Amino acid sequence: MKQIVIFSTKYIDEDNCLFSGDYKVSYTTNKISQYLFDFFNVETPKDSAIESLKNEEQKSKIRDKIEKEDRSKLSLFDGYCANLKYDTTGKVAEELWNNFEHYFTIGETAEYKNAQIRSTNFFQLKGLNVFAIPCIKNDEKTKPDSEWIPTLIKCAKEIAKNDKCDNKDTNEEKIDLRLVLHDKDVKGYDEEDYYIVINNDDEYHKLVGEEANDISCKIVFFKHTVNSFAKLLKRPYRDDRNIFKEIDDAIRNYQEIEPIKEEYNKVLESKEKYLEQYEELDRRLRNQINKIEDCK
Repeated sequence: MKQIVIFSTKYIDEDNCLFSGDYKVSYTTNKISQYLFDFFNVETPKDSAIESLKNEEQKSKIRDKIEKEDRSKLSLFDGYCANLKYDTTGKVAEELWNNFEHYFTIGETAEYKNAQIRSTNFFQLKGLNVFAIPCIKNDEKTKPDSEWIPTLIKCAKEIAKNDKCDNKDTNEEKIDLRLVLHDKDVKGYDEEDYYIVINNDDEYHKLVGEEANDISCKIVFFKHTVNSFAKLLKRPYRDDRNIFKEIDDAIRNYQEIEPIKEEYNKVLESKEKYLEQYEELDRRLRNQINKIEDCK
């Protein structure tokens, strides 16, 4: 199993935290940057994008982006552009869009600029499969929450393909992923101090989508308070730390405390129930004693 951890947190570059100092390095690949850019960017309407190619300046900007990322695709792009005027069925436009969609943007919007920044704000603990991305702010949500975890899973798969942390052939290895996410990344998970999803139930499948069919994944939502997940992020990295194990230990400890809490609450409810009965009997007994004494 290829063990990978991805945090979504505001504890990046804070003094003496896990992702600070010389251990933290930037980690980017073209695919990871594209996955993140696609999530944070506002989608460009297809028809407007294709129409914009009539403007030579806009067309030149797109060619520059393609040349910078993958020069080998330029001839394909130019061929599509040349054939657009003969495209009576829309097939050329459709193929052009499918191949080059992420190069289009109508205007340099605030969302576009933020997406560009966000696409490179992905960090690694040097030499380890432990990564972090700044947690999502409310005004950054341009896509449905349901796309966030599948996006991070795509990033994990790309990490596994490019992993150089050991000498193993990673192509045939399965991924064992831990997503430790800020509680507000996905709507509905900000009520508890921590919330753990590990089972193959409806909730799990709703969160991961089809991207996680071939991997093992545990998901944690946490508040930046004093829970175990926040604490491990607030401690600086040392060579004797095993972050993956620390996360699994925290998950196991929280899981083991749940039945104890349930039993405790049952006992407490019973105690309160019997206390009420005791108080009622005590009241009746005292009333009866008073009646007896009044008869003297």
